[in-house]
Amino acid sequence: MKLGVDLFISLFREHPKYRQQFRSFKDDHDLAALAKTTKLKAHGFRVVSTINNLIETLDDPALFVEQLKNMARTHHGHGVTRNSFGDLAPILLATFGNHIGGKFTPKARDAWVAAYNFIVDSVCAEYEVINRESGSSGSSPEK
Repeated sequence: MKLGVDLFISLFREHPKYRQQFRSFKDDHDLAALAKTTKLKAHGFRVVSTINNLIETLDDPALFVEQLKNMARTHHGHGVTRNSFGDLAPILLATFGNHIGGKFTPKARDAWVAAYNFIVDSVCAEYEVINRESGSSGSSPEK
């Protein structure tokens, strides 16, 4: 749970604009107080659980892809773009490093970078499918 909270507090500290994308957090300007709220703990838990679920399904490609499609549908509706994912990447890696410590080796970091890039590319490809099916531009995978 702390990993997820730390991830979002770091994201909101580095990129305050993203807090506005969260109806539940946009009016919470005190990040220290926000970090103690159940709503941020719950969201952080969901995000870390999603990451864990993706890892757990690596041996089932069809399930893995379906999870990525679900992730795309959820994030598309909230206006999350490739740039948003790009802004999150260094924060995610730094947060992992802070929590894992010395076990987050350069080799492990490189593996996470490759996995993260694959996930983002897959989600953004699904954005294009969603946009074609709905006839709208929605979240641009490139912006």
